[in-house]
Amino acid sequence: MGPRVSSESAPGCRRNGPPSQLGIRNHPRKPDGILYRARHDPARTCAAIFDRAQSVLTPTEVGTLAADMHRNLLGDILDTYGFALIP
Repeated sequence: MGPRVSSESAPGCRRNGPPSQLGIRNHPRKPDGILYRARHDPARTCAAIFDRAQSVLTPTEVGTLAADMHRNLLGDILDTYGFALIP
């Protein structure tokens, strides 16, 4: 079984930004994490994963956005939000 992630409102949840971790983490349904709308871009969904999900997740090192392999990704992100890097 994969991680259980809840997008439901629960006690301790705020409407804008990440919900209160303690209120959601201790919810009777015991979700492994939460999905919420990003404050800076409501069209984007963020995920907060609680430590109890460690047994079903495997972290993978992908480097930093400054790495050459992520040049196009970084460019797309900067273009999306109208930012630029100044050397």
